[in-house]
Amino acid sequence: MNWKKYQLKSWTTLIIILKIYLLIISIFSALRLFFYFYNQDKKLYFTDIHKLLTSFLWGLRFDLIPVTYILAIVYLLLLFYDYSRKKFFKKTAFWLAYILLSMAIFVYAADIIYYNEFAVHLSSQVLSWFNDFSTIVKMIFTAPELSFMFIPFFVILWAWYYLLKKIFYKKYYSDYISSFKLHFSYLGFIILMIFASKGRIIGHTLAVQDAYNDDKLFYNDFKVNPLFSISESFDSKNNRHELNLLPDEEAVKKIQLLFQIAQPIYDSPIARDCLNDSLPVLEDKKNVVFIFMERKATWKMKYFGNRDTMTTFLDSLFLQSKSYDRFYSSGTRTFEGIFGSLYAHPVLFDEHPMKNEVMRKYYGIPQILQENNYETVFFCPHTPRFDNLGVFIPKNGFNRFYYEDNYPKDSLKTNWGVDDHFLFNFALQKMDSLSRLSKPFFSVILTISDHNPYYVPDFIQGKNIKIRAARFADWALKDFFKKVKKKPWFNNTLFVLVGDHGKPNNPIYPVSLSTHHVPLIFYHKGIHPQIIHDIGDQKDILPLLMKELKMNYINNTMGKIPDSLSKSYAYFNHYEKNGILNEKHLLVIDKKGDILGLYNYADKNPSNVKDDFPEIADSLAYLLKAHLQTSYYIRKNNLQKRPEKSR
Repeated sequence: MNWKKYQLKSWTTLIIILKIYLLIISIFSALRLFFYFYNQDKKLYFTDIHKLLTSFLWGLRFDLIPVTYILAIVYLLLLFYDYSRKKFFKKTAFWLAYILLSMAIFVYAADIIYYNEFAVHLSSQVLSWFNDFSTIVKMIFTAPELSFMFIPFFVILWAWYYLLKKIFYKKYYSDYISSFKLHFSYLGFIILMIFASKGRIIGHTLAVQDAYNDDKLFYNDFKVNPLFSISESFDSKNNRHELNLLPDEEAVKKIQLLFQIAQPIYDSPIARDCLNDSLPVLEDKKNVVFIFMERKATWKMKYFGNRDTMTTFLDSLFLQSKSYDRFYSSGTRTFEGIFGSLYAHPVLFDEHPMKNEVMRKYYGIPQILQENNYETVFFCPHTPRFDNLGVFIPKNGFNRFYYEDNYPKDSLKTNWGVDDHFLFNFALQKMDSLSRLSKPFFSVILTISDHNPYYVPDFIQGKNIKIRAARFADWALKDFFKKVKKKPWFNNTLFVLVGDHGKPNNPIYPVSLSTHHVPLIFYHKGIHPQIIHDIGDQKDILPLLMKELKMNYINNTMGKIPDSLSKSYAYFNHYEKNGILNEKHLLVIDKKGDILGLYNYADKNPSNVKDDFPEIADSLAYLLKAHLQTSYYIRKNNLQKRPEKSR
């Protein structure tokens, strides 16, 4: 056999791989710069050139890792081609490089949009959208501020194909090179690729946590390649089958102490009787209208310093009601707001408690009110498939569930269904009918108009679509209250308004407080207006509402008793992390329970002070873990439903 014909004869493969490296890293670098300018606060452009350049170099190191893994396969196929001269290997190498690296480019581009919306990188949580994938696709392609991103993406994809093909099939000429020198060079390049696949020469392969070494959150996020955040979140999700933040018994005892449960009398260890001084008779029981205000972050309101007049009516209502100005959402997405507010349990990191595979029956506000002879109804603006609402809500305390199939086709303005104005009017008609029943009603209205893609009538003015959408949502709310005040049942109705979650606004901490800080409003005719500065979160709405209704009930949730709010805290899920805050400090942990940081948020200090105040960090971490572990224990043992007396 003539072995010489199977020997390497040129630098062609090395040249191809090096050119692909240069090209794809250039594309990634361009996308990273676009990420910076698209997502960074304009006031901060180039304020620290050294940090920008340092972060950019870190980003190059992160980019090298996934690119090297892909090109290692391409490199191997090209070597097979060089040795065998079979075109199959070269064609396979070309299409593998194009498809895999195109997917990487797509993830990079999608991450820019995702980060702009949520102030976090892509993670495995995007899978929660796949139960109604068509709605998400329609949202992207009908929202101009999102869909315009696809134009440069397809241009890049076409240019990338053209250049890659030119790199692969160009004829490369070279003089005679000794076989030893050639093979030694190829072997040396393999060693360099091994280092590139680690992102460093010495030490472990770079991980996402290595990027978070600056006190400015954005510069840390700027370093990370989204392929890392996705792969790490999937790895964490696949390896975490149960929560082990604390021993179950230890966590439950801590919560029992906080909830003042000396001797449990129910099968659930956190169930406790909550009694009010005076109970209303049937005819005095108030109707309850509960409004989830889409993306209603406090930073949009004048009371909290905004000057864009986006919430004129809401600001006036806030000052005429019993309102909470230090209140937080349980999570970052609508289903977390619904779950936390109505059923008073935390979302445990990346779970989706409304999905069929983890769905349970709970004992929250709707079930308690049903037992008190309330008719319960939920008004959803869109498809029931999204977040599995159409299955979860009817199985968890609601007699009636309205959604887009119940509305005229011409009223469906976007892929999110009907706008707030239509939904409020529809709900008013149904509540008129409910008011004629011989029992009170509990009506939940899920608004949507402040979510892209936006539908905004022409008469709503503003300098951009986001401000106009917020003003339209506020106008619809004002119109609703104008009409509802004329209803005979208004005098005997309690209105509860809460933001389902907020929206990122120049975050400086690993969990964006602007994404969680939301208004909570209790309003009824004759209420004594007051602004309450106690800290709380959506899980506390249940006991607060029952206190407003003067109702005896069994609390089998993580909702804290109202009397403890003055010295209380709030905790919330933030994608792959959880946060807890008290009067001064914010603490953040990851899925494993490791402390990521302690921050003096009261002074807006971005510095991580966990090493300066270890006792505070440990105390808050223990409190947070106890809540999460106890809720996990309750649900693992199916004790979250209506409790039964154990003795």
